[in-house]
Amino acid sequence: MKKATKCLLGGALLILLLTPVSQVKADWHQDNVGWWYSLNNGSYYKNTEANIDGKSYKFDDRGYMITGWQYNVYNGGDYSGWYYYDPVTGEEKRGWQLIDGKWYYLTPFGARSGHENINGKLYYFDPVNCDMKTGWISNPGYSGTEWNYYDPVSGEKATGWRNIDGKWYYFENSALKGFQKIGDKRYYFDPVNSDMKTGWISKQGYPGLEWYYYNPESGEGLSGWQTIDGKTYCFDEFGKAFVGQRTLIDGKKYYFDPVNRDLKTGWLDLNGTRYYADPNDGGAFAMNKTLIIDGVSYTFSSGGSVINNEP
Repeated sequence: MKKATKCLLGGALLILLLTPVSQVKADWHQDNVGWWYSLNNGSYYKNTEANIDGKSYKFDDRGYMITGWQYNVYNGGDYSGWYYYDPVTGEEKRGWQLIDGKWYYLTPFGARSGHENINGKLYYFDPVNCDMKTGWISNPGYSGTEWNYYDPVSGEKATGWRNIDGKWYYFENSALKGFQKIGDKRYYFDPVNSDMKTGWISKQGYPGLEWYYYNPESGEGLSGWQTIDGKTYCFDEFGKAFVGQRTLIDGKKYYFDPVNRDLKTGWLDLNGTRYYADPNDGGAFAMNKTLIIDGVSYTFSSGGSVINNEP
């Protein structure tokens, strides 16, 4: 009898030893505090980040899933940043995210801040709060404050020509200011506000002010002969208006008012010498010729002065 009992106990022990111990299934659990994730060895994630089914999560020191904004520090402080965990699912969010009405761009290195190039387009994110900013943004530049404009809808940095609130601007690295050449055309932009200016613009030259004129419609700087408000002007290749007595490339002499810059015609008294700016010859000085003016014959030298019958 004892021998039979021993055989039965031995068989039962052998069955127990050969039967595999069942493991706890790794899974999500929820209690009145929040969600936590148990592992198949009976432990659970806590005070760490974890990849579960291809998604990233973070757990606090009690083991509960974290949601919302979290500031993470990695590699002993080598890099750190703000990360966002979905308030419902807890998964870490990446890419463009609209959170509480503001746009953010989230990466494995945290929410982006400052100037960022994303897929070839430039954006600006608040350096502290990391939300995308739009409209005018200023930065200190080499020659003063530089301004850039970010589209109110897309957030993209403006480049090239842009009409903003009814005014024209041109953007390269920032909004252009002052006298500028774009392609083969010249423009002038306000030195403070950067909006394109038209009409008469002056700058200090030698020995006095230099004047330029920009088309009221296109903003382009004018050159050559131009009629403005019924008066005739002439501008050099850089757009500067001629003043005083000028010999132009056609070999003819003209006289432009030293203050108003418009072409003068008729009799002129310059430095004690009389000249005649012929209105029938586009205002050119009569030179090396004889003209009948108001019924009187006048002969002019090669320099334009009157040889006889000086009025």
